[in-house]
Amino acid sequence: MNELWQEICFTLKDIPSSCSEELYEQKIIQIIEKLGWSRYKKEIIIRKSYQLGSTGTIIPDIIVKSLDKDESLVIEIKRPSVNIENESHKMQLFSYMRQLKLEYGLLIGNKIQIYYDGKLKTGENPVLLKNIEISDNNEDNLLLINLFQKQSFSYQNLNIFATKELEKITSKKYQKELHNMLVSNEYKEQIKQFIINDLEQRWDKEIIKNILEQLSISIQEKDNNLNIKIDNMEKDTENNVKIGEFVRNNLDKIKLFCESNHDELTNLLSSEYTHRTFGIATYPFMKEVEENAPKQDRYWKKSKLKINNKYYVVTSEWIEGHRQQFNNYLNSID
Repeated sequence: MNELWQEICFTLKDIPSSCSEELYEQKIIQIIEKLGWSRYKKEIIIRKSYQLGSTGTIIPDIIVKSLDKDESLVIEIKRPSVNIENESHKMQLFSYMRQLKLEYGLLIGNKIQIYYDGKLKTGENPVLLKNIEISDNNEDNLLLINLFQKQSFSYQNLNIFATKELEKITSKKYQKELHNMLVSNEYKEQIKQFIINDLEQRWDKEIIKNILEQLSISIQEKDNNLNIKIDNMEKDTENNVKIGEFVRNNLDKIKLFCESNHDELTNLLSSEYTHRTFGIATYPFMKEVEENAPKQDRYWKKSKLKINNKYYVVTSEWIEGHRQQFNNYLNSID
């Protein structure tokens, strides 16, 4: 079977990325024939027009049909230079799958994508089960051949494969949900409460709370693992650095973060987000101004930030009580 994959790669190897879709389609048909399917037996149906209602039609590139099992899949082909991650290409394949009531479809360009639209999935659109690179040393080559070679092709095998891949996808989804929960501000508060509950048998509860007010608790990623980090916030005040100066000293870090995270830049222009994140009640963390704008009330003039060729001033409405939330924010973007 590995030799068959080598033949497939050889067939596609010397095709220029700028070739026409028609030429690439002919090469893909050759590969399907290498997998055992026959145009002569009408197992490979090319650009057949299907009537939809009284006026509509669809013309999928290729339908591969198992005549003895009444099982089929649709193949949509794009030339190698086309980015098949484009949403319109996916939606074209999805439309064919839905209209023809087919559970499986392949989107083929510079790689091969396997999609599923059966009862095992959740969600509206077909699910991407596998991305397969077209290269000699691809570890998924036997998988592709086992699933789509004529002699072994069946929905039963495809459903077993789909079940395993959907389980992996679900597992990754749950892992991401757990990850997001662990790094949330709400979970940090739960950690604080756990510390209080653990220590209050030996220490006065108010003393514990006072100590925790001097500490910053954060959960960060380090070497792809989650770490809980507790920092002494007194290090920011040990040289009598006032809250305003402390904020200004860290604006470069926030500027760099916003340059590559446009959503966060938008957040910091919101009064609601500023209040929720820093405790400042009335004014957004920063607002956009012209380069030579005069001094803005409640904002520092000398701390103007240039982010992606636009200018912003930062609010000067800081009090000592905002220090912990600001420090927590710095940890979250570090």
